Amino acid sequence: MQYISFFTATILNWKHLLLDDLYKDIIISSMKFLVSDKRTVIYAFVIMPNHIHVVWNIANDRKKEDVQRDFLKYTAQKMKLKLKDEDPEKLKTFFVGARDRKYQFWERNPLTSRLPSEELIVQKIIFFVVGDASLNTNNGGDPSTTIKYSIPNDANTTLNVYDALGQLIATLVNRYQIAGEYETTFIGENYPSGVYFYVLESGDFVSTKKMVLIK
Repeated sequence: MQYISFFTATILNWKHLLLDDLYKDIIISSMKFLVSDKRTVIYAFVIMPNHIHVVWNIANDRKKEDVQRDFLKYTAQKMKLKLKDEDPEKLKTFFVGARDRKYQFWERNPLTSRLPSEELIVQKIIFFVVGDASLNTNNGGDPSTTIKYSIPNDANTTLNVYDALGQLIATLVNRYQIAGEYETTFIGENYPSGVYFYVLESGDFVSTKKMVLIK
């Protein structure tokens, strides 16, 4: 093996293609193949609505760039075929008409960073599990958290909460807002303990973060 690294790939224009289990399964199946073919060892991964994170170690007899390219190329091809069958209209939103490709599903230049120490590896894996915010318990005993966010420009803004399966469970914000800083509260009283994602969309700006509900 070479060295353990942190890999991030993002869906084109941050579209929420990976909310659907059909496309999550494509990602997972491809990872399983890479492991069974001994191209890599995967220690942890998370599939967000519009991007993925992976902690993996590429085999010594493989070039990191080749494994990443093949993974993205294969999953893109499978996504295209699935959309062609399931949702032709959505497929049109991935049309780019570039010289080297008709459709594009992944942003170019995915992020790869080396994890040279055990401490950094553990930090990344904890990030996958715990996320960026933990829900506190208010005086009434209902798990809740205050989500602070900022938007760069005046725009129609939504802030949605999804469960670990990508199902929409709550819309916290859905209105036009001017550029600035805001906060809103998510009450977890009616939801089970677990990992949740909240997605902020404001004009062209998109941000996805995780939180954990503990009762």
